Amino acid sequence: MTGFESFQFLRPGWLVLIIPGCWLVFRLHQRWKKRTDWSGVVEPHLLELLLVEARGIRGTWIPWMLSLMLILVLTAMAGPVLEKRSVPVLKKNLAKVLVLDVSHSMLAEDLRPNRIERAKFKLRDLLNRIDEGETALIAYAGDAHVISPLTSDTHTITTLLPGLEPDIMPHRGSRPDRAMELAVKLLDGHSANPGDVIWLTDGIPENMIPTVAQTLGRHRLSVIGVGTEKGAPIPGKNSGFLKNSKGGIVMSRLDTSRLQVLAQQKGGTFQILRNDDQDLERVLNQPILMNEYLEDETEKKGDIWREEGPWLLLIMLPLAALMFRRGLIFGFLLISLHLPGFLMSERAYAFEWKDLWKNKDQQGQQYFIEGSHSEAAQVFENPEWKGLSHFRSGNHENALEEWKGIDSTRSLFNQGNALAKLGKLDQAIDRYDQVLEREPEHSDARFNRDLLKKLLEEQEKQKQQNQEQDGSGEDQQKTENQQSENQSERSEENSSSAESGSDSKNQNMENSGQSEQAQKSDSQNKENSEAQSDKQEQENTDEASVAEENNQEGEEDSKQQQAFIKPRSVSELTEDNPQEQELRQWLQKIPDDPSRLLRNKMYRAHQRNKQIMKTEKESW
Repeated sequence: MTGFESFQFLRPGWLVLIIPGCWLVFRLHQRWKKRTDWSGVVEPHLLELLLVEARGIRGTWIPWMLSLMLILVLTAMAGPVLEKRSVPVLKKNLAKVLVLDVSHSMLAEDLRPNRIERAKFKLRDLLNRIDEGETALIAYAGDAHVISPLTSDTHTITTLLPGLEPDIMPHRGSRPDRAMELAVKLLDGHSANPGDVIWLTDGIPENMIPTVAQTLGRHRLSVIGVGTEKGAPIPGKNSGFLKNSKGGIVMSRLDTSRLQVLAQQKGGTFQILRNDDQDLERVLNQPILMNEYLEDETEKKGDIWREEGPWLLLIMLPLAALMFRRGLIFGFLLISLHLPGFLMSERAYAFEWKDLWKNKDQQGQQYFIEGSHSEAAQVFENPEWKGLSHFRSGNHENALEEWKGIDSTRSLFNQGNALAKLGKLDQAIDRYDQVLEREPEHSDARFNRDLLKKLLEEQEKQKQQNQEQDGSGEDQQKTENQQSENQSERSEENSSSAESGSDSKNQNMENSGQSEQAQKSDSQNKENSEAQSDKQEQENTDEASVAEENNQEGEEDSKQQQAFIKPRSVSELTEDNPQEQELRQWLQKIPDDPSRLLRNKMYRAHQRNKQIMKTEKESW
């Protein structure tokens, strides 16, 4: 949308200040003029001889000039726009994994109503505060389960919270190490950058602290402690409280010291669950581990207005100069001589207007963001960005030449990518090996190198197969030639023997040949008849099975169609029809259990794993 049809102001409120601003300018000018007025002190006939009237700009033009400048400034502040332009929408590539302890110790009631409910309330508040990046949820007891993978839709995770209870977990106990393993898998699969793990729990066994710290690796851990140091007994299933092997009541207390040490060791913070949001603010307001932006796939392009207000400020500059200097023509010529292309040809004066505001790298970055990679490659002066622009535009050879002059790990990795695109797999593997020599933990280089090695192995196998096929073809050709030669020799021998032999021998040979042919034809007829009968039986059985399946599917479809011809809500069912009354009563008997889906999901995952679960010393 371009042209004056789309002309508008982004901030029209600034235009309201034009009239009062101009009035204020003239009012101040009048007050200044009265202060410098000598008419009340000196006689009029003498004042004409003493004063020299101000002429030109410094006379009556001053308030008009100030008013014009004020109008230009306020109009520029109002944001005049004429057209829109499309730019890619970027989002922060952040990842957070929320880990919730759902063991039986979370049923303790030292926090009202109990620990697990308070933890879910806190998680709901936490999800409402997260507005960037992707978030996942993991619940654990004796085993860990991914409730929701990394997603930007936090409302989906919020709907799953009410069903999380210790009773739905298929295995009792407390194994935070397994939960951290799942969290690390999610974060490593999301990005190469470190992520955040936010853990809500009431404690951790002392022997698991080194395991959890080692499992998390480069990822940051923040802990919100749920419970009190005084503790409370753990309610049982039916009544009473859980007891240990000695018959004593189990008191579950918050392990503040252990959790605090672990959080500090992994670069995070430890907070005790509070009634307000100060604990969440301290957890979420930590420094970002690594700022990375990605193009939003849901919104490929965003339209923004291009403001024309800065051009009005340029018009105001010569007016401001005229307020302090005499000579309108001289000021105009002075400004005109500094404009590009004035009184000079473009070839002799290698200068562009946009060079006044942005350097070459900034202009190239603008082209790169807009997707014009070929233009960005021509403008960039930074060799790394120049090579990346060539790579994005498909000029892999030029990109390789630009990156060869840079001695860095990233440059070697990029060279490997360019060589792989050019089909030089051996050289690309060599570049990846150099990257791994400098940074052994570079996962992307290791993955690319292993992938190229597999491709080389497949190519070698194909070459060997082709060579074997060529060799077998030559052998077949040789054997065919030998057979043809033998047949020709035999035919010559037969012809000579036929000429020299008697007629009786020829008749015997013909009779024997005819008998052999008859036997062969009989055997072939038998085989063909058997094959045809088998094929016909198989087709008959296939047709019968297909017919049975079609009949079964037709019956099932007809039943489903009869049951779901007109799906309606329960409120829409009228009481006049007895069938609808029965259907409504049947629907009301269905138990409303939102946790059943999670329970069944965890149980199936637990059965699929088929891991030998060790008996925990503490099953709470």
